[in-house]
Amino acid sequence: MILSILVIALLVVGVFFLTVAAIGFVRLPDVFCRLHISGVIDTLGAPLLLLAAALYLGVSLASGKLLLAILFLYVTSPLVGHLLARAAVVAGYQPKTFKDQTDAARARHYERELEDDSRLQATATAPPSGGDA
Repeated sequence: MILSILVIALLVVGVFFLTVAAIGFVRLPDVFCRLHISGVIDTLGAPLLLLAAALYLGVSLASGKLLLAILFLYVTSPLVGHLLARAAVVAGYQPKTFKDQTDAARARHYERELEDDSRLQATATAPPSGGDA
């Protein structure tokens, strides 16, 4: 009974972290933020699910393999994250900062104001449409 509750709790927490990571992966702006989220998947989401499966199976060869998979994830995840971040920097990607985002928002706002002004000027200089016949 207690083992079942523990397995269910591990599954729920693991699925929660995987769901948060999936949402973050879609919403975050650049490759570096997404690398952070992949670290959350590797260190919180997947190991909790593997641990729940190992506990559910009990003492067996399969549960030993699952525990080795958790160890493998913990050993390789930082290395993979570092290599991917380094490859992104070499490829020319730069991390987006808050200043970059506010500057981009200001530029979009300024472009909208220019579009609105040009529309107003176009309607003000357009000849009235009417029946001058």
